[in-house]
Order: sequence, then C-alpha cells, then structure tokens
Amino acid sequence: MKLKMNPFFTSASGKLDPSHDSENMCFTLNGKTYSRKLCNPRNLTTNPYSTDELQRHDLFKRAWQAVAAIVADPDTYAQALARYKANPGKYNSLRGFLFAEKYKELKGE
Repeated sequence: MKLKMNPFFTSASGKLDPSHDSENMCFTLNGKTYSRKLCNPRNLTTNPYSTDELQRHDLFKRAWQAVAAIVADPDTYAQALARYKANPGKYNSLRGFLFAEKYKELKGE
C-alpha cells in the first residue's frame, strides 16, 4: 500500500498493525488510496438497528448479489454493458449503474 500524505510526509508504505482498531481504516478505490477515521462509532448494545435499517441492509445485500450474478454471466453482462453505454454521464462504473438499477427494482420504484 502506498499513500501520498501531507507536506511533512512524502510517502508511506506497508501494512497496518493487526491490532489496529477498526475505527481507523485505509483502503484503495480506483487506484487511489484513502484513509478514514470513524469518529462517533455506534454502540449497538445501547442503540441497536431498527427494523427499517435492517430492511435496508438486506435490500443493499440483495442488490449487490444481483449485480454479482449479472457480471458473472457473459450474456447478461453484455446486455448490461450496452445499457450502461447508452446512458453516459451519471454513473462512473458499470457496477454502480447496475446497483442503482437493481436497488430501485428491489425497492419497487
């Protein structure tokens, strides 16, 4: 992992300490490395997920599973790619486009 940091540091590389807490994270997305810190973590023992939140979690998971199924099948992948190319500009990636389609479909809109 390689990071570009503030002017005091030119670069850093290596792994995070395995004992590092889950509130500080580094990840790479589209070739860029980002870091983040979760400032106000949710305490699930005192503030558990509501029924609506659990339904949204399930909907999100099912939408990504549908995207994975589309990408895995060459025929549906080709059709989805044609739809994506026909609607340029709004989505940066095919997977994002497919997720939006499936999420809307599963939501019933």
